[in-house]
Amino acid sequence: RKALAGKIAFAGAGLSELQESLSAGGSPRDLETAFQLLYLRATAPRLDEEAVTAFMQKTESLIENRLASPAAVFQDRFGEIVSQGHPRRRPLSPELLAEIDPQKAFEIYRQRFARAGDFTFVLVGNFDLETVRPLVETYLGGLPGGEGERFRDIGLERPRDVVRFEVARGLEPKAFVRLAFFGDAEWSRINNLRLSTLTRMLRERLREVLREDKGGTYGVSVGGSISKWPRERFTTNLVFGCAPENVSELVEAAFSEIRAYKAGEIDPQTLEDAKETSRRARQVNLEENGFWLRSLAAAYTYGLDPRDVLTFEDRLDALTLEDIAAAAREFFPEDRYVQGVLLPEEAGGQAPPPASSTEQE
Repeated sequence: RKALAGKIAFAGAGLSELQESLSAGGSPRDLETAFQLLYLRATAPRLDEEAVTAFMQKTESLIENRLASPAAVFQDRFGEIVSQGHPRRRPLSPELLAEIDPQKAFEIYRQRFARAGDFTFVLVGNFDLETVRPLVETYLGGLPGGEGERFRDIGLERPRDVVRFEVARGLEPKAFVRLAFFGDAEWSRINNLRLSTLTRMLRERLREVLREDKGGTYGVSVGGSISKWPRERFTTNLVFGCAPENVSELVEAAFSEIRAYKAGEIDPQTLEDAKETSRRARQVNLEENGFWLRSLAAAYTYGLDPRDVLTFEDRLDALTLEDIAAAAREFFPEDRYVQGVLLPEEAGGQAPPPASSTEQE
């Protein structure tokens, strides 16, 4: 902190299931400091025993607070069912915390960032190419090289039929419902656009039906994503809160709207509204460094033409109501989903699921 006094510069490192990453940023005048910090993140990590102790104590308190939260208990149970108990998806617990070996974690970090030969660096911002070139040559070019590596598939499988469960926890007279749908899908720009537009439209429609028409929810969220690695597949989520006695009715109402979309019973204005919202958001994004950084990084990650970011509106304009109906049929399968309901303790068992396909408890 003393060394950085008066400067605006930062750097970070990340390690996820499929990749490791380095990042840095700052003001134009402190650009070299940002490069230096990134270089040090990769080449000179330090195991700070005091920081480790503080982290463990803070995390221990966090776990205690989480276990007292009905929502956290529910989400942990949901994650356990979705991952089918995979060890890589174990929820945060005292037992898991006790397994942490700081020295082993430090060695993993050093090993992961020992070679930068397979890193692709993306630079976005207010800088001059000739000014930044020697910084790239010195601090990025100076990182150790080495052969590239590939991730491995850890064998995480989603449920293949319908699973419904309830968690009775807490005293507040509120219920929380979450549905997650799964399946295989090709990762592509157009499929991602189809899914994002569909979920935007359904979110608005379900807010209208569940909250305004039926007056039964505290909020509705609909979202989804398609992964390319380790396998091409999707997850779509529908989440809402409501009074415990309204769970069954509102779940059935949500399915009714989804089925209407599958059948092509869609108000054309809803699609036009969703397109206009996307256009406005894109205009804002085009002014943001973060958007360009994410877009360019994604292009190089997925092997796409980075110039395709400029053709977004063409793809958006080409979307039709049939595209949305087809997306609804693909991304909301009624034979493969998990339905979880969080109920207050005195209401446990009061929310039978709607009639549908196979059940698994």
